[in-house]
Amino acid sequence: MERRDRSPENSFLNTREVAEFSISLLPRAGQILREAYDSRMNLTYFPKANGDFATNVDIELEEFLRKEIRDRFPTAEILGEETAPEDYSDYKKFENLFIIDPIDGTTNFSRGRSSFSVSLAFVKEGIPLVGVIYIPTTEDLIYAEQGHDGAFCIKKNDEIRILDMHVSENEDLNKAVIGSDLVSDPIKRKKVMQWIDKLQQSNFRMWGSPVLSLGSVALGELDGYINSGLKPWDMAASSLVIEKAGGKEEDIFASNGVLHEQLLHSINGAK
Repeated sequence: MERRDRSPENSFLNTREVAEFSISLLPRAGQILREAYDSRMNLTYFPKANGDFATNVDIELEEFLRKEIRDRFPTAEILGEETAPEDYSDYKKFENLFIIDPIDGTTNFSRGRSSFSVSLAFVKEGIPLVGVIYIPTTEDLIYAEQGHDGAFCIKKNDEIRILDMHVSENEDLNKAVIGSDLVSDPIKRKKVMQWIDKLQQSNFRMWGSPVLSLGSVALGELDGYINSGLKPWDMAASSLVIEKAGGKEEDIFASNGVLHEQLLHSINGAK
């Protein structure tokens, strides 16, 4: 995690300015990612812990995002998935922190599946103030900003449309559609499988991209999402979007709000 020297004039960044910058930046990053997706035969793979991996595109796109942030906000700190230190637990201490995930859904990206995204959050002392998610294959941009009502999805098809996002109103866990993913870590994977077993009455979807799945909760496409391996770059942007769309998110799961206690009770029952 990059740390910038602080001086008396290093005040808290303007949230509106950060939001406008982020909404402008992510489509540019997404265009780079889409071009790489279309020519992904030349990918280079780098192994990570527990059988996970990154590609050269993950690394190059994170560096692009870092440079753009540094150029615009030179006093800000940056926490990115591909360059995060082994211990990043102090990230909640910083006032001007950008948290970035250059590709959420790297396996999907590398295998030619369209379920991947790039996300960015601006965080003050662990609290997300700006959250932006961009989906290169559809050109959809999802965003929310603390201090402003609502979460929004900008859809760019034949014409640009801005949609108000809202979580589902489903109150019945038996009719719920829940998202999840089986992470690489065997202990966390086992825990997720136990949770799924406790929620057999619900329908499950696994898309291989926590950020997209959490965004789908905010859009009302999923009623909830559970995962035992979420990191700050998976949750920072999406947690604000879900909150502004009327839902709730905790460290291991998110919901439409009305199902929250039922999901919590089911998860806590998994020993």
